Amino acid sequence: MRRREYLLLLGVYLAGLYLRLAPRLEIDPHLLTFQGDIWYRLCMAQYVQDHWRLPEPDIRYLAYGWVPMWYPPLSPVIFALTGSITGLDIPTVSSRLVPFIEALTPLSIYPLAAYLYNRTAAAVAVVTLALTPSFVFWSGISDPQSFTLFLIPLLVLAWVRHSAHPIGNRGLALLGVVLAFNFLLHLSYFLAVLVLLMATLALVLSGARRSLFLDWLKVVLLSQALRPGGSSPSWPPCPTPSPSGRRTSTGGG
Repeated sequence: MRRREYLLLLGVYLAGLYLRLAPRLEIDPHLLTFQGDIWYRLCMAQYVQDHWRLPEPDIRYLAYGWVPMWYPPLSPVIFALTGSITGLDIPTVSSRLVPFIEALTPLSIYPLAAYLYNRTAAAVAVVTLALTPSFVFWSGISDPQSFTLFLIPLLVLAWVRHSAHPIGNRGLALLGVVLAFNFLLHLSYFLAVLVLLMATLALVLSGARRSLFLDWLKVVLLSQALRPGGSSPSWPPCPTPSPSGRRTSTGGG
């Protein structure tokens, strides 16, 4: 890329950081203006930091009895580790540190648009996406789905290139590892998988080899095989009746 392209992306990043961080700096770092799901995640992260294990049963559903911890575990663990390393409490990590990562989210559309079209189209795409209010909101609330939003354009770019110049089993394995990480981070993983399938269908209809569907299946199966427990249900948990009649889990705790 050229120097001016790097400057453009830096400007987009700084603008995105301002939009996500500046409003939070005006209030106490513990007064988070998020939807309820974010609070659940931070509560789970606090439990992990206090006890160094996943909450079992799931603390979000205590009113319903024994519900296994089914939420992807990596996000609460990362919050807990970051809080322990930095010495900051978890709400402060969410409101003061995470925006620096979330501001990267729109940048991944640039290389995809540049590859499919040209640099002008890529510049328009990244600026438009970065300033779209709904995108700023959903990629600025400490929700791990921002990683999925960042990942999808890069996955599509890699897949389009793979259709023209096969990356081999090692390349497919790398994509499987990335998707496995996404799966353990947030269930929007399934959106990434679906988008990749739609990209495969579009490429095949445009004349690409049909074996792309098999490659897609390899990547998805590998992403599931790499989850904790492999082919056995460690996570997501598999509920089983306990002697007391409650529901317990074979793993995930």
